[in-house]
Amino acid sequence: MRSGVFHTTYTDDVSLRPTRIMQVRIALVMIAALAFPFFADGYWLTLANTILIASIAAIGLNILVGYTGQISIGHGGRIYGRAPRIARYD
Repeated sequence: MRSGVFHTTYTDDVSLRPTRIMQVRIALVMIAALAFPFFADGYWLTLANTILIASIAAIGLNILVGYTGQISIGHGGRIYGRAPRIARYD
């Protein structure tokens, strides 16, 4: 009994979304992400902006520390220090 997704070609193995349901799901998420700014009010836009800025900082720190092994102390101050000014809602 086989379970899971088994790849038989190299093209299937390196594809990001190998099954049709995964492709549909990512398309729906992208449509929702593109429509979000048109339907959300200021509070939700500010919250989403802050979350995205924090995720960019976390991904950058993951690349710096996880892949290269370098320790970064100033990374948090540089990115997180700018986030409140960038995400500020007037």
